[in-house]
Amino acid sequence: MDEFEVFDKYHSRSVKEIFVTIQRRGNFSLNRAAFQALGSPQFIELLFNRAKHLIGFRPTDSANGRAIPIRKQGSSDSYMIAGLTFTKEYEIDTSVARRYTAKMQDHMLVVDLKSLSTDATGPRLRNNGLHKRQEELFSQLGQQIDAQDAVSNSDEVEQSQPSIIPEVSATASKDIDNVLANALMQLGIDQKRMIAEYLLRDANRDTKEAE
Repeated sequence: MDEFEVFDKYHSRSVKEIFVTIQRRGNFSLNRAAFQALGSPQFIELLFNRAKHLIGFRPTDSANGRAIPIRKQGSSDSYMIAGLTFTKEYEIDTSVARRYTAKMQDHMLVVDLKSLSTDATGPRLRNNGLHKRQEELFSQLGQQIDAQDAVSNSDEVEQSQPSIIPEVSATASKDIDNVLANALMQLGIDQKRMIAEYLLRDANRDTKEAE
């Protein structure tokens, strides 16, 4: 038993690392290590270095007219800072939630927007995005199948297909990769039906699992 040690989640390496997440729509989330590195303040002020693309979080007090409150997120070890106006002012990309490793510098927590970051999107949003892409692809396949069915019932198959396929290609190219769109165009009607049926079964299975 002497070789064993008790795991303490509050002293693990991941907890000691300082992380700041820029969430979708602009709010900031600090982990407990970042909050403690700042001195566990109730208020901070936000700063920005335009030349170096650095965000600064500096502790302050409520008397400061630029003070922004830090609010603990329920029972989690994360702390929220409102940043919508700030990120819009400095045109910081918030289309995807991203997590950065931050560091203390001159009594200020600093995030370098040029540094490596990780996608912090939650699993629910990622799954919603996947389902949306599947639905778009399924819809496009359906349009192609309907178009080819209509053409196959006509005596002018060879003349009608060139005018229909470019329209489908233009639609597909807007939403999915051009390579995938071109590959779909080369498939026969039976192959497209098989793919559409597979996507539908996959989407239904994911929906049932989510429930």
